[in-house]
Amino acid sequence: MRYETIATLANETYVITPLEEGQALHFNGNRYTGPVGEPIRVYGTGPVEISQGKWGNRLRATGKYDGPYFDGYTPSTVPAEFLTLQRSIDGSPWVTLAEDIQLDGAVTDPIPALAGTNTYRAVSKTVLPTSANGPNVDYQINEPKWHYINTGPHMSEVYRVYGNPNLSRQHSRNRATIHMAGRANPITITGENRSSTYTLTAQLTPDATPPNQWENLEWTPDPICYRDPSGQRILGTVNGTELTGSKWPEVSVAFTKTDYQEEEIYE
Repeated sequence: MRYETIATLANETYVITPLEEGQALHFNGNRYTGPVGEPIRVYGTGPVEISQGKWGNRLRATGKYDGPYFDGYTPSTVPAEFLTLQRSIDGSPWVTLAEDIQLDGAVTDPIPALAGTNTYRAVSKTVLPTSANGPNVDYQINEPKWHYINTGPHMSEVYRVYGNPNLSRQHSRNRATIHMAGRANPITITGENRSSTYTLTAQLTPDATPPNQWENLEWTPDPICYRDPSGQRILGTVNGTELTGSKWPEVSVAFTKTDYQEEEIYE
């Protein structure tokens, strides 16, 4: 049986499909055969030799490629079809903000940290099961005064105040005291459940969110995200809102920290 060299690989993958019975491929001292119509796949460095006859769906790919047949590109040069945007705050794990973004599309981060470093990267994806990370881009806001509460679909509804703001905190954990025989004082059993509640109070000013909008905050869907100039970000649920005063009243918002994960917001 006569063979011809069709390619010389350098840490590459070659896939080719026999279209006649008895066809074979030689690579690195091995002989490969397969049923008609089933692709033969090899990876490595060296010449690829095939027997005479009809062959189809030839594919040469950079590196080790286990994906389906494609035409026209190798995995290292397939053009990006869409993007995924991710954000990390001060080195925290990456959070996906949006997926399947068009190459000319734009995405706004609704709840970046107001202090510290927000780092963004775009992950390009192709029609193949391949992706590549773009360069990291650092962005610092350093908001000096505003306190924000975001809520609604994709955190698109924004409430903000800065007039003499104050955030009170209360933390608790499930505990029980039990008297035991032979002990003068009780012992404590501590549970895993914890509770953190907060109350934000501030004077509304002309450039803050107006009073009639604060009245609607209680009816918005969970979760909310509280952000302040220190960089603090809290995902939670509203327990109640209160407005006292007339034209520019004082607003008070009580909320509880919950176990929401940020990526759940963008699903």
